This record gives sequence, structure tokens and C-alpha cells, in this order.
Amino acid sequence: MTKTVTLTPTPTIAKPKKLNVAFWVGNLASPYWISCKDGAEKAAKDINDHFGEELCTVTTFDAKDDPATQTSQIESVIGAGIYGAAVLPAVVAEAMVPAFKKLYDAKIPTITYDREIAPEGRKYRLFCIITNNVEAAALETEALIKELEKSGKPKPWKIAVNCGHPGASSAEDRRTGHHLILDPLVKKGDVIIVNEQYHEGWKRELARATIEGVLARHPDLAAVVCSNDDMALGSIAAIEGAGLRPGVDVLVAGFDAISEAVEAVRKGKLNVTIAQAAKIMAYWGVYSAFLHVNTGWMPPVETIPSPVVLVTKENVETFAPLMEPPRWDLWKKYGPTLTEAFPK
Repeated sequence: MTKTVTLTPTPTIAKPKKLNVAFWVGNLASPYWISCKDGAEKAAKDINDHFGEELCTVTTFDAKDDPATQTSQIESVIGAGIYGAAVLPAVVAEAMVPAFKKLYDAKIPTITYDREIAPEGRKYRLFCIITNNVEAAALETEALIKELEKSGKPKPWKIAVNCGHPGASSAEDRRTGHHLILDPLVKKGDVIIVNEQYHEGWKRELARATIEGVLARHPDLAAVVCSNDDMALGSIAAIEGAGLRPGVDVLVAGFDAISEAVEAVRKGKLNVTIAQAAKIMAYWGVYSAFLHVNTGWMPPVETIPSPVVLVTKENVETFAPLMEPPRWDLWKKYGPTLTEAFPK
């Protein structure tokens, strides 16, 4: 049965009010979060170009994957009294609940993207724009298993799993997605998980050290499943350091499709990665904050899913345009476009 979604009509207004958006990234040390910053700034630029004047500004805060840092930044935003909305990932789902309550109490409309707040904190935010990380990680892992099948490597395959930042919603969900595919194969006897480990900050150097240790114990390691590309690239460095060929001797899967990882796919060192729509999530977050503040709009769903694309050598040259904002063709399922909401 097909479910019909009815969009709430959005009133048009002659002149929106100015909006300062406090925008957070997880950690600007990662290219992924730089892409988020770029997407947020593009949304503000498109809004301002539409009206011919600066009505939307974005100030970016770098949480550095630290809940204490993000909490302190939130408190400073509230104290400044100049921000009309907040768009942010909860760097750690449980730890950020008290800070989200402070935003709510300060009457600052809050939208989460990329990482969700813990269930008890969701009453303090409006809605979430996020990848379905369980499904996407399952897609990544399934694609890697298909590559292992094609490789002809003998079973059982020894596989290491590099998980993300402990407690981050995306890390936990991706771990679940990995196991949706791996666990039945473990039970069947086709796979042995020889190591599974969280890495604070999703850091490349931590993953490299982990896989160096795994290879020392298991030189016949068949594959590494990683919850982000930085850890995949660290794993590739460890494989090369052991005198092996990444993508051939040891297969590797990543997540995010950052530029360096895309190049690794081209070279055959990274077998698969998931293109996550970093720019689109951030763009939609800033745009929806502007739309909500000026029209009272709310989406018909509590969670707006962002698109993903599986990237392999077959489509590495063609996938990128699908990940560029604004993607109004997808957004129109949930709300009005800029020109529909604010006709000139």
C-alpha cells in the first residue's frame, strides 16, 4: 500500500527577517566536515542571492568531536543573543542532551543533521536530516562481500571492523549495519571477525595502528570494513606498510567518499565507499532553519533522509553530481523549494 504524504501549506511572505544561524561541524580536521561547512555556506549564499541582500548568515563552530567543547560553544551562542537558529550534529548522542535543553530553553530552534541526539533529547530539537546509517553501512558491507566473492579468496574470510567514535549515533548505527551483513556469514562459517574496535575522533592514525597490529597477528587478513574513509585510508597505509596490496591482497571498504578516498577507488586501493551527502544535509539544514523561522514550516516527517550512493570503480567518475546541493528534486518530498516558499 502506498502512503500519501500531505505537505503543510507554507505561507508566503513579502520580506523575510534576517537570520543568523549557528552551525556546527564534528571536526574540521576531516574533509567530510569541510564539505558540510561548504554546503551550509552555499545555502546562505543561495538565500541571499535570491533576495538580493544578506538575510542569512552562517557562523561555523568546530566541536572537535568533543561534547565538552560543543557544550561550551552552545553556551556561548546562547549568551551572545544574536543567533536565531542552530543546526548541528550531536557529537555524542547521550552527552549532548543537557546542552540541547539549554538551546530549547533559550527558544533557539534547533535542527540536527548527520548525527542524532539521544531519544530523551529529541523533544529539544525540531527534526533531523540524516543518512540512514544502518542501511548505508549494510550496503557498504554487502558490496565488500561481493568483492570478496569475486576475488576467489578462500573461506573463511578473516575480516577486521573499524568502528567510529564511541557513542556517536552514526558510529553505532553503522556498526549495526555492518553486523546485519557479517553476522549471518559468521554463523555460516564464511567469515571470522578477527578484530572490532571503536576509534575516538574516527581518526586515520588510530585505524592505521589497529590494522598494523591485526596484520601482525593475522597476515592472511582478507578485508577491512571501516565506518568512515579516514579509517579506511589509515587501513590502506597499514596494508601498504606490511608490503601488501590494498584492494587486492586485503580488500578495504570505507564510508563518506571524501576526495582522497575517491582517488583511492580510482587507483584500486579502496574497493568501495559510500557517498554520503554531506553538503546536501548541511544545505538542507540551513535552508530549513530559514524556512521554519520565517514561515513556521515543519516537515511531514521527524527524520528527513539524505541520499547515498555506493561508489566503486565502475561509477567513480560519474557519481559526484548526485551529491551536490540543493537537490530540490528530492527536497520537494518534504517541503517547498526556495522559489516556491519565497516567490520573487
